[in-house]
Amino acid sequence: MMENNIKMLFLQLSIGGVPRSDAMEPLAFGILKALTPDNFHVDFKDENLGDSYNVEDYDWIIMTASSFTAKRAYDISKYARKCGVKTALGGFHSSSLPGEASEYVDVVFVGDAEDTWPEFIIDLEDGAYKRNYISQFISFENTVYDTSIFEDKKYPILKAVQVSRGCKYNCEFCSVSSMYKKVRYRSSAQIIEEIKNRKLKLIFFADDNLLHNREDLIALLTGIEALNIKWAAQISIDVADDEELLKLIKKSGCILLLIGFESLRDKNLKLMKKSVNIKRSYDEKIAKIYEHGIAIYATFVLGYDYDDIDSFEEIKEFCNKHKFYLANFNPLMAMPGTPLYNRLKNENRLTMEKWWLNPNYKYGMSMIVPKNMTETELEKGAYMLRSEFYSYKSIIQRLANNVNRIHPLVFLMTNLVSRREIHKKQGVNL
Repeated sequence: MMENNIKMLFLQLSIGGVPRSDAMEPLAFGILKALTPDNFHVDFKDENLGDSYNVEDYDWIIMTASSFTAKRAYDISKYARKCGVKTALGGFHSSSLPGEASEYVDVVFVGDAEDTWPEFIIDLEDGAYKRNYISQFISFENTVYDTSIFEDKKYPILKAVQVSRGCKYNCEFCSVSSMYKKVRYRSSAQIIEEIKNRKLKLIFFADDNLLHNREDLIALLTGIEALNIKWAAQISIDVADDEELLKLIKKSGCILLLIGFESLRDKNLKLMKKSVNIKRSYDEKIAKIYEHGIAIYATFVLGYDYDDIDSFEEIKEFCNKHKFYLANFNPLMAMPGTPLYNRLKNENRLTMEKWWLNPNYKYGMSMIVPKNMTETELEKGAYMLRSEFYSYKSIIQRLANNVNRIHPLVFLMTNLVSRREIHKKQGVNL
């Protein structure tokens, strides 16, 4: 293979450059590594782990960014380009705002890496490159990961595996449905082979909703049953209506399901187009999942148009009642490219139109003007819920839930890590 002297840094960004305790291996860089010829020198650093690096040591800095890390990417790129180092950016933010990203970096990737990265590599080998590489969102059936770049990193034992991209639902606030217009899958046979090859034992299926195609999911669960693994995944609440599927989910090794309840008020659910949740008895669905010995990670969106200050207490009581394994309480986030962002912008209800670039924006601040409370009330309500749910008292009380006691040490560890991260990130500049 032709030799070259190109040195690349694959850089995983953190919010404000601050290390985290709950970071997982970023699969995107495993894909890039697998697609990069051996004649390129590649290093990988993760700010979430506190890795140090010098951009001056490289020819290219390759980054991926969410809107929460976009400013960080742009700041690094500004410094790198002053040093004569080229920069490239992919991820949800650059895919939503490629024009903005192109003002700050040399190359912008829009969409998936499987078809854009090889094209970029060929161009580099030919001595040139384009400013934009736009994915055609091809099948990722044959996607492979080279996880060797993670081998010297101290990531948790929990590893990510991706079965599908996209979501069959179209929630107003969600970046996923804005980027992926249809759901694409990898076969159950390929997933099972990956789990075997990577010798995985504790898995998080990094899908926006594992329940897209029931037949495919049954084939996957039947296949992994013999592998003696433990796993968690994000899934829609309608899984509770399927007794056969719940039995198989538990039998195949599931210990935790992440479910987006989002709101306890149907008017909010209708507005956010969370149709799968509307007019469902949450109490009955939760009880059915608990009957099968499966714990629940509950997520909520706070500050929708039909929320008021009483909403926080309602959600607090709901969570206390059901003693969830984990929970996330997010003040409504207007992510660029989503229908929600466009609606709030048209209604003049964004506190900062480009909050991700605003030096005054801090993590946990409201980026919207709520209808039935003040911005300060939304911020304080969200932080109150986070703080009280992860108080030592709440953690001990929730350990009384039978499903949470199945793996008590894991329960305690994950809750204590979440407690630390909540207080650590609050108020951090992007």
